[in-house]
Amino acid sequence: MFITAMGSKSKKTAYFKRALALVLMSVIFITSAFSVAALSRTAVITVDGKELTVTTISTDTDDILARAGIEVTENDEIIRYDNVENHISIIVNRAFTVTVKADGKTQTLVFTGGTVQDALDKANVVLADNDVVTPQPDTELTEDMQINVSTYVPVTIKADGKAEKRLVPEGTVANALAYLNISISEDDRLNVKETEKVKNNMTIRVSRVTYKTVVKTEKIAYETVEIATDELYEGETKVVTEGVDGKRELTVRQTLVDGKVEKEKITSKKVLKEAVAKEVLVGTKVKAAVTSNAGSASGAYGAGIPVSVQNGVLYDANGNEVAYSNVLYGSGTAYYAPPGALTATGAPAQLGGVAVNPNIIPYGSKLYIVAEDGFVYGYATAIDTGGALMDGSAIVDCYYPTYEECVVFGRRNVYVYVLS
Repeated sequence: MFITAMGSKSKKTAYFKRALALVLMSVIFITSAFSVAALSRTAVITVDGKELTVTTISTDTDDILARAGIEVTENDEIIRYDNVENHISIIVNRAFTVTVKADGKTQTLVFTGGTVQDALDKANVVLADNDVVTPQPDTELTEDMQINVSTYVPVTIKADGKAEKRLVPEGTVANALAYLNISISEDDRLNVKETEKVKNNMTIRVSRVTYKTVVKTEKIAYETVEIATDELYEGETKVVTEGVDGKRELTVRQTLVDGKVEKEKITSKKVLKEAVAKEVLVGTKVKAAVTSNAGSASGAYGAGIPVSVQNGVLYDANGNEVAYSNVLYGSGTAYYAPPGALTATGAPAQLGGVAVNPNIIPYGSKLYIVAEDGFVYGYATAIDTGGALMDGSAIVDCYYPTYEECVVFGRRNVYVYVLS
């Protein structure tokens, strides 16, 4: 019985101990739970364009980010805000690079935000009046942004019929034209080389070169063909076939500079009408030597020279009968010329050759000339002309080989018989 009583007492004691332990554990758990709840905080993390919310009992920013699985670099910017409601706001601004090109230098800078002007300030770039920044200074920075500072120079552009003063970036002429959206073809011309550096107040002239094909017609001048004949005297000519100009078509390639023709090149020819040559008979027959019947200035005149006209028949100084078709009366003069001189008909000046108005006395006409006072020049041929003959102040101008003979002849009223 004792043993049994003792056993009951031991069981009660063990039960009590277990119950007490459970109570203590519950109290500890509840107390811990209340402690954790009291220490827990909500963290809102903004990173890479996303927002992440986590609960943490840690107060260390790096630990919070690490527990949230967010890696940061030493250049990243971390901004933290704490409020009274156990909320934490963490903003992670990722670092990125931008490139600044200015004054012939290139700088790579690290930013987490800001504007182009901030980058210029950090790069110690001071803008001059003619400097231009791309992008604009107030533009927000972005990753891998290229910032260029260009110094602009004033130039005069002459192209396409216009002349303008413009600001262009420093660099080559080719760069300036590209900046102004002025295209250049292979044939266009520049007054400066494309590789030349632009300078202040430089004039850049663009000459546009174009090509054009045109068709023209032109005259084909006729040729003159001379045919020798002994049926005419030397110095005499006769046209047997009148010349007629021909016509041809030309295909021409024109080079135009700014719309004006600079040069032309004939690419093809086509005859539309053949020219007809002018054929001229040229006399080769030698005239007989002029005898004393051609008056000399030594006194071949006066009553001793029997020249008369009876019943329409002329008798020369030798008494020979000479038939004539017409007789002209007017003022006669004399002239001389140096040896070898040629007359209007191409015949050499010689004794017996006289100058006339060919509209009155045709070239080649055979004549007999005697002065009103009896002075006899004699037989002659019309082979020359002159101003006095054409204006009517003289009807005939008789050739003499010397000046003295011309003086002796002087000016006389003469009869000019046109022989049949």
